[in-house]
Amino acid sequence: MKAHQRLIREEKGQQVNRPVVPLSLCRVEPITREQAEAVILEYEWLGTMPTGYRCAYGLVGPDDEVLGASVFANPPGSNSAALCGEEHRSKVVCLARGACVPWSHEHAPSYQTAVACKMARRDHGWQIFVGYSDERAGEIGTIYQACNWVYLGVARKGGRKVWVLPNGDRLSTRAARSRYPEMKPITMEKMAPLGWSQEQEPDKARYVWFEGSKTDKKRLRRALRYPAQPYPKRRHDYD
Repeated sequence: MKAHQRLIREEKGQQVNRPVVPLSLCRVEPITREQAEAVILEYEWLGTMPTGYRCAYGLVGPDDEVLGASVFANPPGSNSAALCGEEHRSKVVCLARGACVPWSHEHAPSYQTAVACKMARRDHGWQIFVGYSDERAGEIGTIYQACNWVYLGVARKGGRKVWVLPNGDRLSTRAARSRYPEMKPITMEKMAPLGWSQEQEPDKARYVWFEGSKTDKKRLRRALRYPAQPYPKRRHDYD
């Protein structure tokens, strides 16, 4: 089974039919939310920007064309925020969305991810990066594996439900309380007139990456509350 995001790239690549931009002509730099959104909405599996948005970095090619986007957001829940204990909570951020246009280089996603995390650490001080792969999209975390992230296994959601709009926007109940403080407690009767429905949040494979000095990385790795596990593999030879 191919990852859905790869299928999107292949399908849209046939439609556009543009030559591949060499990676040597590209750079990674901060981009605006609007620039990131233009890539994410068209080429990312979920097709939405994350809640708790913090910043974005883009793969920028010749003529300043944005060829990819890595979007960082608040970690989704207390367990993710405390991956290395409460004392390191402020160092955690989620790589919530990532995508590249079809005419970017085949290694662009891994290059963009690696450099974006280094820049995010430089600009914001984050050192613990958590990311998820979604089996609904046929994902096993190929990009994370290519970047040597640590695989922590499947994050079980335990039947937790999220609020969803028809356009794909999603909110946890905690995020809904923050957006609609006047509606506490949050209920279906209050949310439905605004277009929200509920669905069960799927289990997702979780990965983590550390940035900083060798000493910092070793210290954070020792503080990790979950054991590393072998990478999941595909049954076939394609992504």
